[in-house]
Amino acid sequence: MESISKGKEAVENGDLVSALEFFTDSIAEAFVARSSIHLKLNRPNDALDDANEALKVKPDFENAVFNKGISLFNLQKYKCSLECFKKGRKMFEKSEKNYETWIRKCELEIRGDDNEEIKPSNDKVDLKTEQSKFQFYQTANKIFITIFEKNQKEIETKIDLKPLTVKISNSEKIFFDHRLYSEIDPTQSYLKFYSQKIECILHKKMPINWPSVEKKVKEKVESISSSDNIEKSKIVNPYSSNKDWEKLEKTYIKEELESEKPQGEAALNELFKNIYKDANEDTRRAMVKSFQTSGGTVLSTNWDEVKEKDYEEEKEAPSGMEWRTYEGDKLKSNKNDK
Repeated sequence: MESISKGKEAVENGDLVSALEFFTDSIAEAFVARSSIHLKLNRPNDALDDANEALKVKPDFENAVFNKGISLFNLQKYKCSLECFKKGRKMFEKSEKNYETWIRKCELEIRGDDNEEIKPSNDKVDLKTEQSKFQFYQTANKIFITIFEKNQKEIETKIDLKPLTVKISNSEKIFFDHRLYSEIDPTQSYLKFYSQKIECILHKKMPINWPSVEKKVKEKVESISSSDNIEKSKIVNPYSSNKDWEKLEKTYIKEELESEKPQGEAALNELFKNIYKDANEDTRRAMVKSFQTSGGTVLSTNWDEVKEKDYEEEKEAPSGMEWRTYEGDKLKSNKNDK
């Protein structure tokens, strides 16, 4: 940790008072780091214990206050959590952490009405605006939700999939938290992480059209029964168009995979690796000898041609170039003076 390095440096400089402060900070940072890991592992009791230990060492440590609030919330101690977040908001007025979001969540849980509309506070920050932008499309059996968050890591993301709710978040932000239009199968639903977004794939329990991701108040879900004699084209078509969404899904996934493929020199190296991996022993020997002895200017897969050839004596410099030693002395080649 940076605090430990600064503490050691202070000791070397004879500044023991500063060293003590730095080492104290490092202890608090270690407890908070462990608390964050406990939260990701869904161990709120352990996370709360470590957050409290950090606050004993450093009472004004914001990350410890924030982790304590989240731990209390996950333990369903909403009033205590609310007090903790309000205290943090007051202590750290210029903080970038989303205290308002958590305060509203606590207040909503305390009221005990999940369907009650979240009213804006004095600073007019709406909980919905705190969440990430997303868009969706669907097939007969799946919902595909694209959440626009860059460079997110699976290990740092908390995923809570339930039949009628989906919540995706990390310790700093709630990306997606909605009650769904209809039930899903959490065991067959999953997330994919890309450099520019998070892809949430939800498996429908019933092959019905979702007009929206969220379930609206008093909105009825129109189910599709096998006895309704509905053509398959109507099942796979969740919109008014006649597009084959199953086909589009396969095309979309293919494009995603292709976008992740290496490009340029990286793609060329990947090609050589695949050739070498699938080649027989003679081909591998030919590739290694030709590439190494020619100084990287030749790569041959024909062992009958390579085994008798001395590339070091018969080497050819690329067009417009010439062979030289590290000291700058010119070397002979087939295209240079012999």
